[in-house]
Amino acid sequence: MLSFYHRFLKNAAGVQACLHDLVKGKAEKDKSVITWSVEAKTAFQSCKDLLVQSTILAYPKYDAQLSLVTDASETAIGAVLQQHIDEGRDFVVFTDHKPITFAFKQNHEKNSPRQIRHLEFIGQFTCDIRYIAGSSNLVADTFSRISTITVPGSIDFNEMATAQDSDGELRSLLETGTSLIFKQLSLPSSKRFLYCDISTDKVRPYVPVSFRKKVFDLLHCLSHPGIKATTDLIKKRFVWSSMNKDIQMWCRCCVACQKSKIQRHTKAALGSFRLPNARFSHIHIDVVGPLPPSNGNKFVLTVIDRFCRWPEAFPMSDQLADTVARTLYDGWIARFGVPEIITDRGTNFESNIFQALTKFLGSCKTRTTAFHPAANGIVERMHRHLKASIKCHASMHWSEVLSTILLGMRACLKDDVGVSPAELVYGQYLCLPGEFFRDSVPPSRMLTEADLVRKLRTFARKLRPVSALHHSSDENSFVHPDLQSASHVLIRRDTIRRPLEQPYQGPYKVLRRKEKFFCIEINGKEATVSIDRLKPAYFLVDPSTPHPAFPDHRSNPVSDSVVTRSGRRVRLTTPISVKLLTSSSGLEGGTYVATGSIALFALAPN
Repeated sequence: MLSFYHRFLKNAAGVQACLHDLVKGKAEKDKSVITWSVEAKTAFQSCKDLLVQSTILAYPKYDAQLSLVTDASETAIGAVLQQHIDEGRDFVVFTDHKPITFAFKQNHEKNSPRQIRHLEFIGQFTCDIRYIAGSSNLVADTFSRISTITVPGSIDFNEMATAQDSDGELRSLLETGTSLIFKQLSLPSSKRFLYCDISTDKVRPYVPVSFRKKVFDLLHCLSHPGIKATTDLIKKRFVWSSMNKDIQMWCRCCVACQKSKIQRHTKAALGSFRLPNARFSHIHIDVVGPLPPSNGNKFVLTVIDRFCRWPEAFPMSDQLADTVARTLYDGWIARFGVPEIITDRGTNFESNIFQALTKFLGSCKTRTTAFHPAANGIVERMHRHLKASIKCHASMHWSEVLSTILLGMRACLKDDVGVSPAELVYGQYLCLPGEFFRDSVPPSRMLTEADLVRKLRTFARKLRPVSALHHSSDENSFVHPDLQSASHVLIRRDTIRRPLEQPYQGPYKVLRRKEKFFCIEINGKEATVSIDRLKPAYFLVDPSTPHPAFPDHRSNPVSDSVVTRSGRRVRLTTPISVKLLTSSSGLEGGTYVATGSIALFALAPN
């Protein structure tokens, strides 16, 4: 049987090597005894597993011969349904993804190198790909949607009974007395006895330290309820000391809950840029598009000066890196000089061509953080005005009205600076179409070239930069206080999320902190992320920690044990300084995680 299906079994020769060594050099009907070792037994079981794993379910071909091969023995009847198909025959691929059906009919110049390699591999077998509606492709569609079904685990109460025998906390409760009524109940599966609380109408087993996190995971991971619901769920079925504190900590440290539930997004107060010292020394640029085609143009390169708010918009046929670099050089740098540039993280601005241009010109290029357009807000606000003006013209030939719109934007008053961009650049108002009166100066009062230059220089020296106007309020800003001390954070997904996709991802390690962004380690690489996309991550350093606590952001060595009025011996902590998610050892039960601000103590063993 193994020889018959040999070519369908992965690494069959390597798995069967041990079995072949047992009969190597022996005759065909040799009846000598074979030493059946542990290695041979393992190899034989692996061969059977390969046969099971290689089973293929497929519809039979109507024009191919079907064979039902049967056999019987004293213990069972075996049968196999086989179909003999000649190799090398043409076959058809059916798919409900219609664009794939044109893969071999279109020009390969449109395909990426990866797509070309895939098509070359498929072409070795068939080029006949046909479309089938998804409603008709039931079997393949069903198989493609099969997912792993996870079954909740269970608790071994025999092991729990064993752990109760060595649990110091339970012995202390039995000796000192408590409001709980403990009674030993026999387990039906063994002769062991399990301590249970019978003070309520429901029997609740006492959970020793080593089983508490497992009990929590078993019940909480059913539907990941909140702290209050989880506490009620566990309290009705189990009992142990400091249940509320433990459950609260573990609920807070549940990574799945933190990634899936949203309490409040971080929204930091708006910051401000360093004021420029001269006109045309700092600019913000971006690309708008794709727009409806107009005279062969589909994109617009927008530029605005931070000092005088002078706007520019240059139509482009595409947004390739060389096109953007050439347009910026010809449209702005050739007229106003080399500025410092602020861009987003578009591939055209991050390309080697654009980087080489800025390096060649000696310009300093700064990029914003990902998914945070507010960092480049002055040009984003310009986009809002520009698009609204194009819509008001109600013309699909937007490139023809772009110059007229820019004329109006340059002549309009800016509330934050109190004058128009044209006045800051030229020192006077622009003469707009339709003006009735024009200022006329008699020849005797006209300035000479030298006087005009002197007047312009005096005017330019009096100019002072003004911060950009904030169009949003800081009243609703919120930054979680633990962000400044958390060692790991979760990052909000700001892309278009698929249905049921978690809104946060992580946790990721924090490398450095700044006022408006964090440097995070993602997949071994350093990334800069805006603080507005972050929230602190809480998790246990050691998942088996039996007594997680909420100490204040202080820490201290554990003091000597003392005896309380009830006769219980406890060890108290004194104030110390601990960071979020840092560990403090020395307390009973292992590692503790500092995340809150309440008193911390641990019971001392008897």
